[in-house]
Amino acid sequence: MSHARHLLLSCAVLITGTALSGCQGAQSKDEVWRSMPPVYLMEARREIDAARKLPPAERRTERLVLMASVGEELGARDHSAVAYLQAAILEQLHAEADAALGWQRLPQVEFLSQQALRIDPYVDHAGPDRVLGQLYASAPGNSGYYNLGNARDHFKAAVDKAPGFPGNWLGLGDVLFDLGEQGAAHQAYLQALEAQPSSLPHNGVERDRQLASQRLADRFPVTAATELATLR
Repeated sequence: MSHARHLLLSCAVLITGTALSGCQGAQSKDEVWRSMPPVYLMEARREIDAARKLPPAERRTERLVLMASVGEELGARDHSAVAYLQAAILEQLHAEADAALGWQRLPQVEFLSQQALRIDPYVDHAGPDRVLGQLYASAPGNSGYYNLGNARDHFKAAVDKAPGFPGNWLGLGDVLFDLGEQGAAHQAYLQALEAQPSSLPHNGVERDRQLASQRLADRFPVTAATELATLR
């Protein structure tokens, strides 16, 4: 094994947000990500999971921007839907963290999601449609991106492609509820609780199920207790 390859493999174990330590003097962190895309994908997933647990104002926006930039580069270079998708999610998290100017990131979220959708619409349980649905449902009203009709279409596409993923049903339920289609929203939340991913466990599954349970309890309290007890 070459010395350079050995250094890269040493860097691969540093799946944290800390300094590069042993990689210093060899390659910077973003250079390691570009040289070893699997390392980038693991670190990006960790960063996404960590950012989602924090209030938006406490997220590490500089790191989100850097990782999104590398993800876009890898997506274009390697024709990688997963790299584009993770870049889109990182941009989305950055947009949420900047209350004043975050809306300016929305075109990039849309572009990256559409690139992922074009390459592989099924990646990450229909992730591109899910992210686009979230974009159109949660964008500020004056941004030009808020569109519940578009959001509904993408979440419906997501549940068609990956009906076993709870987050697709949760997103659809939220949009239908906002559109006043309460009966359909109710059923979507129940589907979120019953859905079972067809592949390995996904970090967001339990979170989405908990959110679906909370939506039922808050929005349909008359029937929620019985329904939740039946599903346990």
